[in-house]
Amino acid sequence: MAIKINRKPIILKKKENTEVIIPEKNDIEDILKYDYNKLENFSDDDKNQLIIFEKSIITKKENISSLALQIGQNLEEARKLFDRYSENPSSYMEWYQALGFNKDQVSLLRGRYKLSLSYPQYNNLISDFSDREVKALVNKKVNVRILENILSSGIRTDKEIRKAISSMLEIEDAEIVEESEKDKLVSRLSEVEAKIRKLEEELKELKTVKAELKEKIKGLS
Repeated sequence: MAIKINRKPIILKKKENTEVIIPEKNDIEDILKYDYNKLENFSDDDKNQLIIFEKSIITKKENISSLALQIGQNLEEARKLFDRYSENPSSYMEWYQALGFNKDQVSLLRGRYKLSLSYPQYNNLISDFSDREVKALVNKKVNVRILENILSSGIRTDKEIRKAISSMLEIEDAEIVEESEKDKLVSRLSEVEAKIRKLEEELKELKTVKAELKEKIKGLS
């Protein structure tokens, strides 16, 4: 069953005349998350009431996501201002704590905003991510390649995201070890080649000396 939800996209104005478009659900219809056919003992009126509740929650959830991105942008821009005027990193912390935020909340809000800014093509997905999912994605260990692979794959749950990150990090670590071993071999080969060139030069000099000695011996005969 589908519900039509009409919404206008919210646009955040950024400095340098850039824009961040807050993602919106399908303009035509939203597919209900829950299968109400399971509620066989519910009356049709009660099922419809639950559908109305879900529609309301979906709308409010999207409003929360939009607000989260706007707050994340404000926090990010504020951080830049504090970095410009203050050498004390605690000043920014004191500022957002005065507004009722803690470090983890600010990190997640800024992280979600920066994800949407860097990957606007995945705004709908980023908007739907839970805080746990955002936290996994903005982890410092997650590089651009891993992040892009996860976003493009459509992986959705926190468990799936963390499993994918772990697997890709293991692969990258193995590649690093393999590359490190290769680097050692290349370095050793360079050392051997250098010694060969040195020996070839010494041999060339010895041949020259040998020829000179032969000429001197011939002249004494």
